[in-house]
Amino acid sequence: MEPDNPCKGILDRHETVEHIKQYFQDTIDLLREIVDYGTHLIMRCHTTTQNKDLTAAIVLGILLKHAVAMLDAVEILVSQGAIFSAHLPARGLFETYLFINWILKEDTDRRAKQYYVWHLRKELKWAKRGVAGSEEQKAFFSAVDAFAKVFSEKVAICNDETQEDIASFERLLNSDHYREINDEFEKMKNKKTGLDVEWFRPWGPKNRYKMDER
Repeated sequence: MEPDNPCKGILDRHETVEHIKQYFQDTIDLLREIVDYGTHLIMRCHTTTQNKDLTAAIVLGILLKHAVAMLDAVEILVSQGAIFSAHLPARGLFETYLFINWILKEDTDRRAKQYYVWHLRKELKWAKRGVAGSEEQKAFFSAVDAFAKVFSEKVAICNDETQEDIASFERLLNSDHYREINDEFEKMKNKKTGLDVEWFRPWGPKNRYKMDER
C-alpha cells in the first residue's frame, strides 16, 4: 500500500525545521549549553557537598537530574520543529522547579523524606500487585483487563523475589526515620481507591498552584 502524501498545510516538518534554524538557532544553542551546564552542575555539587545524604540524593540525583532531562527533551523536540510536543517536557520541567524550590525553602530534610516515603509506598504497592490474590493485584488486573494473563504468568516466576521486596519496603517504612511520614500518608490516602495523595500533601499545600505560596 502506498503511503499517503503529507498534507503540508497541516504539518510541514521541513519548513518548520528551517524556520527554527533561521530564527531560533541562538535559542536552541543556549538550551544545549544549559543542558551541558546542568549535567556538570550535578556532578560538581555531588563531589563538593559535605553531606551526601538522602536530601542531596533527592534534590540532585532525582529532581535536578529530571529537570535537566526535561530541558534536554525540550531542546530536541523544538530543534526538530515539534513545538506542541515540547509542551509536555516543559510542563515537567516547571513542576520539577516547583518541587525543588519547595523542598529547599524550609523543613528541607523532612520534605525530602516525604518524597522518598511517597516513592517507597509506590514501590510497595507495585510489589504487592505481584502477590497472588492480593487486593492490589485484583485492582491492577481489573485495570489492565485483557493483559492480565500476561502479567499473571510473570507473577508466578517472581514470587520469592516479590516477597523479599515487600518485606524490605515495609521495614523501611516502619523504621524510626520514616514511620511518622508513612502514617500521615496512610491517614490521607483515598479510602475507596487506596490511592495516595501527592508527595507534598502531608503538612503541605493541596496542589501545585499553592506550592508557590509557601
